[in-house]
Amino acid sequence: MAVDEFKTPENFLVAYDGSETADKAIERIAASPLLKGIEGHIVMVGIDNEYNRERLNNAAKLLVDTGHQIQSHLLQGEVIDVLEKFQQEQNIQLKIMGAYGHSRIREFFLGSNTSKMIGSSPVPLLLLR
Repeated sequence: MAVDEFKTPENFLVAYDGSETADKAIERIAASPLLKGIEGHIVMVGIDNEYNRERLNNAAKLLVDTGHQIQSHLLQGEVIDVLEKFQQEQNIQLKIMGAYGHSRIREFFLGSNTSKMIGSSPVPLLLLR
């Protein structure tokens, strides 16, 4: 799916899975002035447990500490479905995620959330590698 025309986003969503790739994406966002001043959401789709809450809170804290306006969300369900629903409900205008964080073998057998997001996102998608 291709987005018709780029417009400066008023909000954004960071898809966060707690991986090394996702942490690097958070660090790059934190170091950049690009998204400061606009509403942001960091969304983790996973089991609601202490480990995931801690990972999500640490990522959100880094962004808040560097001047970003961030709300964090730990949601359950199928990753792509949950992110798409959140994007629609919150009228998210830009999605951000780390790209291809797993091995090629794993991606071959299980598929890639990155590839699925590229194919289904109705809004601009910023991939950080």
